[in-house]
Amino acid sequence: MDILLKYTLKKIQEQTSLIPNINYGGCCHFAKLLAKELENREIKYKVALFDSFVPIKKVANSIKTFKQSLGVGHVTLKIGKYYVDSECTSRNTDDITANISESELSQCFLINYKQLKKYSETIEWNSRFNKRKYHPIISKIITQQFKIYDKLQNDRKQY
Repeated sequence: MDILLKYTLKKIQEQTSLIPNINYGGCCHFAKLLAKELENREIKYKVALFDSFVPIKKVANSIKTFKQSLGVGHVTLKIGKYYVDSECTSRNTDDITANISESELSQCFLINYKQLKKYSETIEWNSRFNKRKYHPIISKIITQQFKIYDKLQNDRKQY
């Protein structure tokens, strides 16, 4: 992962980590919004699902085919060798799961933004996260930081 993308993710996480209960019902929404911006810039990623009890292979297959699926304990993106959620970027999954109840990374797999969006909207996520209130805020934070990312990328190309 290049330094500019790392910087952008850090700036996003500085703001989104302050949102109440974001990793208790909002992690998939965060991943979906981030995936959209990454796809717009042709930055490759995988989706990483964390859960100790849910059959992840079945969940992954249902997401890919747009079928109704089960929710999981935590959703992140994996960009290169780094796992990314609303609070942390790390090569170590223990850092990602330190503050949540899930301790197992069950599977990383390739899906696109459209599939992740459908998954995020068809599953009943933890109601501790206020989607109506915070989804637009997360979207705005990510969009604004990627506008800065684009400007910095363009400036870097000029030199």
